[in-house]
Amino acid sequence: MNYIDLALLVVVVAFGIRGFYHGFVSEVAGILGIVLGVYLASRYSVAVGHLFSQHLYDLKNETMMNLVGFLLVLASIWVFFLAFGVLLGKVLVFSGLGIIDKALGFIFSCLKTFLVLSFILYALSKMEVMKDANAYLQEKSAFFSTMKSVASKIMRLDGVKHVEKNFKDNLEEMSDEVKNKESFNKNKQSFDKAMDKGVETLKEKAKDLPKNMLDPKPHQTPPNPTPSNKEPL
Repeated sequence: MNYIDLALLVVVVAFGIRGFYHGFVSEVAGILGIVLGVYLASRYSVAVGHLFSQHLYDLKNETMMNLVGFLLVLASIWVFFLAFGVLLGKVLVFSGLGIIDKALGFIFSCLKTFLVLSFILYALSKMEVMKDANAYLQEKSAFFSTMKSVASKIMRLDGVKHVEKNFKDNLEEMSDEVKNKESFNKNKQSFDKAMDKGVETLKEKAKDLPKNMLDPKPHQTPPNPTPSNKEPL
């Protein structure tokens, strides 16, 4: 075991100790809060952002409204699940199942950290700038190869591919919606500016209109008819 494997092991065990302290129920509640929070935030971020902008603080920017709405929904769901997990964990402690909850919390947190690191390392290994580092870690670290293999197998599952595709589609849909609304706002601003300019021009012409009406036009005498030299027959 080299220093790379030792560092990865220390990170996994450190988060496992944290899971032992919080307990299994609290750890699971935190994960469920994040997953459900992201799902609900992707659905209702636009509506919540508009409500926030209308009743609390006018953000005046569609992208900022969507971002604030997303964060508000995510934070609310996550905090609710964390509080529920802490409350349920205390109930288990008083019921005499606290040690089981803590032991399962250690195991669950170690597995969770292992998977998170696996996905991070897998994503980094796909980047072109990490090509040399990937080759070095692949050769020197046994943990890196194992983590990368686990993440690769999970990413090839049909269910994960379906979720990933839906997530990307939702992001593209939100991005297109934001772009369309921003384009509409820009066109509306250009139209408003053109209308304001036209109104100002009409006002200037209206100011000159009474002056033109009051100014008398010079009297023009009709031309005298040219006398005819012909005598009547």
